[in-house]
Amino acid sequence: MSKFITSALLLSILLSGCTGFAVYQGSFNFLKDNFIPNKRNIITRQFFEEQKYSFAMVTIGNAAEILMVLQSVSNGEYKWISSDGIIFITSPNGRILRTTGIINDVNFVPINKTKSSQNFFIDFYNPELLKLEGLIETKQQNTKNYQLFVDEEIEVLETNFVTSIPLLRWKEEGFLLEKDGLAVASSQKIHPHFPRIRMYFYLKYNKA
Repeated sequence: MSKFITSALLLSILLSGCTGFAVYQGSFNFLKDNFIPNKRNIITRQFFEEQKYSFAMVTIGNAAEILMVLQSVSNGEYKWISSDGIIFITSPNGRILRTTGIINDVNFVPINKTKSSQNFFIDFYNPELLKLEGLIETKQQNTKNYQLFVDEEIEVLETNFVTSIPLLRWKEEGFLLEKDGLAVASSQKIHPHFPRIRMYFYLKYNKA
């Protein structure tokens, strides 16, 4: 295990750029994402019913959960916004496509798609790297039970995938949970320097 951690930290340092702070930040984020457990707070159906709009409970790395409200749905893109102005744009099944308001904003632009993979041009804005070629590959799909509320489980489709950017030699695993084609939960890395994002979706209606 110690050999694995050492190798992982060296890789994080190579990806982090030149400054000492970036090296520290990349290494610390890797440790948080992979060795510090993250606990999800499961809500009750009563709390869900009391909310006026569709929402998502979101954790970034090991930070406390934040609530993001679904502001709009347009052309198959779901726009989620937090009280402090962070915006995530997701696909119907919960994949993050664009962000605004975080330290490492991204923009994933689909190029072409096959049955098991999706090619993207990816824009990073801190540091600025534009039109990086990226790939998201589906590795496995299966059904499983998921605890939606404290006292309620549902059956969902789980999709495990790998996001990679060959130029940066960067690769990260993630998963999407969906029911009837709509997002239920997701876990994904969108930037080498930014912590893992976990989203738990609660749609009030089929579309919003």
